[in-house]
Amino acid sequence: NGFPLPPGQPWAVNLIDETKILADARAARTAGADVVVVSLHWGTEWQDAPDDTQLTLARDLTAARSGDRPAIDLILGTHAHVPQAYEKINGTWVVYGMGAQVAGAMYNDQGVQDPRGNQSTLGRFTFTEPEESGGRWEVSKAEFIPQLFDIDAGRVINLNRALAQGAELRGVRDRIRDIVLSRGAAKDGLTMGE
Repeated sequence: NGFPLPPGQPWAVNLIDETKILADARAARTAGADVVVVSLHWGTEWQDAPDDTQLTLARDLTAARSGDRPAIDLILGTHAHVPQAYEKINGTWVVYGMGAQVAGAMYNDQGVQDPRGNQSTLGRFTFTEPEESGGRWEVSKAEFIPQLFDIDAGRVINLNRALAQGAELRGVRDRIRDIVLSRGAAKDGLTMGE
């Protein structure tokens, strides 16, 4: 967020560095990781759509290889405070932004309480073991769960299970669904789970 690193503590935060991310991913693969997941704190706060930096980095990271396999098997994004799209790029799933999973009242850049800051998704990806040793573990099922953090109750609500509570929650669920699927993830098999 533009804050300087703490003096004498360069290890406190890893800044986004494509070369380092790929080196770490390849090192994990070399050490025996069957599935390599990267979590990125990226994007523009309060923006529903991924920004150009996210799109470019996602394309580059998903294109990278580690031997005969992709260097990265899944990217999970955070930071925007609001749900963003899911997309399959180069055969790899990318969640640009899950939204704030658990948060109190959220205030946007204009200092206004923004209920979108309590909306989120939970990505659920089922990986299936390859038939041949050393092959890629493939995502056999890709789902997202639309969620809302109820500030008053202090709990996360699965919006697919709360539909009996009225049209307002259906509207929030549908808004999240439309954002998540906005880059064509449904055609690649992403479904809204329970």
